[in-house]
Amino acid sequence: MGVFLANEHVAIAAVSADGQRLLVCDARDAQRDTQPGALRELVEEYGLGGSEAVVVLDGTDYQTQQVDAPRVPDEELAGAIRFQLKNLLYIPLEQARVAAHRQHSDRWNQERHRALATIASGSRIEAIEAMTARAGLKLTAVLPRETVLHDLSAAANEGAAGVVLTALGRDDGLITISRGDLLYLARSHPVGIRRLAEDEHAVEVVEDELRRSIDYFDGQLSTGPATRILLAPCEADRGSLIDRLNEGFEIPCARLRLSQVFDLDEFDEELDELIEARCVLAAGAALPRPAEQTLSMYVRQRRQWEPLAPAALGGYVAAGVLALAAFSAAYIPQVHERDGRASDLEAERDQLSAEVGDLEAKLEERGRDADLLAEREALERELAVLEEFGRRLDALDPRALAGFSEPLAGLSRQRRDGVWLTGIRLRSGSGAFQGRALAAEEVPDFLEGLAREPAFEGWQFDEFRMQRSERPEDAADSVRFQVGSSALIGPEE
Repeated sequence: MGVFLANEHVAIAAVSADGQRLLVCDARDAQRDTQPGALRELVEEYGLGGSEAVVVLDGTDYQTQQVDAPRVPDEELAGAIRFQLKNLLYIPLEQARVAAHRQHSDRWNQERHRALATIASGSRIEAIEAMTARAGLKLTAVLPRETVLHDLSAAANEGAAGVVLTALGRDDGLITISRGDLLYLARSHPVGIRRLAEDEHAVEVVEDELRRSIDYFDGQLSTGPATRILLAPCEADRGSLIDRLNEGFEIPCARLRLSQVFDLDEFDEELDELIEARCVLAAGAALPRPAEQTLSMYVRQRRQWEPLAPAALGGYVAAGVLALAAFSAAYIPQVHERDGRASDLEAERDQLSAEVGDLEAKLEERGRDADLLAEREALERELAVLEEFGRRLDALDPRALAGFSEPLAGLSRQRRDGVWLTGIRLRSGSGAFQGRALAAEEVPDFLEGLAREPAFEGWQFDEFRMQRSERPEDAADSVRFQVGSSALIGPEE
């Protein structure tokens, strides 16, 4: 079933398991403080206790942002965008609940795709979870209106033609443009039914917003034009508005009715226009949908962790420590084993601490031997690197690795005796590596091994540096090298 929590009413809808028949469609006037009781009464009246429920929020309960879609799988999209929005949120990041809906384009490559991000406060989502539980429902998702309107558009129209669906709330309006199951554009505008009734020029604003959206879709997003406009049920006279839109646009405009989406045989009489207007979003929420957590601002039994920027990972790769490089290579593909790996790291740190203590004891007995002092300093540097890595490891979130696990796994498979990395920088589709080798001929063999890894297919390195090492701590005849994109190669560390 679906639930719509508007500012001034609560609406519910229930559909059959196959999503074909609308079984329940009703609403109650209720302000925010009386909505829990109104929802419980509706659930009890129609015997819907125990049902799974998808809740749709009113526009005042969440914020939307149009953002560039990161190149990550759909299941990782919300987490990646949540971190991307950290400086744009109206609430602290740890209190934000974020959903993301990818917006497609036939004209742009994947790197230029956009996404609609919706952000709600954690306290509001928790209040909704408590409200539905008290009403006897099992909350499964909390969706924005834009996602539900797209679902209604997809259900009401067959084929891949571009369909513009516009909806008028009490204080604002929404526009979505879809082709089949793919959302291409979703945006809001400031005209609702109240302004439409009070301002004679408001209809011109609606026309301008529709024309701007259609022009952008036709010219920038889709290879096929929009073919029709649908006006969702609303608490206003749709007839005169549709006549006005048919006069102003070359493509036809018509009503969207719930009878175009559902079989209404369960109802003895035709649904009242007002009931349809109040329940249309609840009915859209009740449509069967795949369990795509990225579209929901609520995820059951899952805490949303704050991700760590992928670019920061390279800054904490330990310099010159072969054991640390082997550890990190084993760790990256197995993020879920973090706790066990952290224990190994702690044991290694304790061992190094013990060795430092032994050296200090020997120094006390033998005086200030120069070789022992040098060995102690080297061990202390190694220990400091491991301790810093351990601190960063404890704070690491698995989603920080979104999109980078395959390249790092490929690096771990190319371990070679005599070659080790001292620095890694990664970006989507590019990177830079810095390291040392005991002999110059080892470096080309290492790069050929990377080229055979599927994760590096298509990568191009436009800069390569290699020089004989003159540092006293390096072995004789060893070299230092840097290879990668010039934008990522920094000064030698």
